[in-house]
Amino acid sequence: SPSPPPMADVEATVLTLVSDACDISASAVDVHTDLMSIGFDSMMSIEIFGGLRAAFPGTELDSHVLSFCTTVADICREVSFKFESPTKVAASLTVTEAMPSPRTLLDESTDGAATPDALGVIFTLGAKANSRGLQMSFTHVVRR
Repeated sequence: SPSPPPMADVEATVLTLVSDACDISASAVDVHTDLMSIGFDSMMSIEIFGGLRAAFPGTELDSHVLSFCTTVADICREVSFKFESPTKVAASLTVTEAMPSPRTLLDESTDGAATPDALGVIFTLGAKANSRGLQMSFTHVVRR
C-alpha cells in the first residue's frame, strides 16, 4: 500500500485537476465548491479520474467514484480513503450529503453507449421522467 500524502497535497492536486478540467481559474475553486455549479460533466470526470490515477498511482480508484461526488472535498475524501482509515479521513474533511446513486441523466446501455442524437436524448429523458411519475412534454422541442 502506498504511503499517504499529506491532506494538503491531496487537496492541492484535486483543486488543480478540477480547475484545469473545468477551464476555470484555480482561485475560483475551493474544497467546498459544488461541482455542478462550475459545469462539471462526465467528460471532465474522465479527465480528472485520469489525473488522479497519474498523481496517486497504486490507489486503485474506482472509475465510477466521481459520479457520487458533489464537491471537491468529496473527491479529496475518496482519494484519501484509499490511503487512510475512513475515521481519519472523515475527521479531516467536511462530509456532504450522501448520494444514493450516481448523478447521471441517462442510464448506460449494456455496451456503455448512450444515445448520441439530440432527439434520442430528449425521448430518453422523457421516458425516464415518465418512469418516475413525472409528467413532461417535449413536443415543442421535437417539432423544431
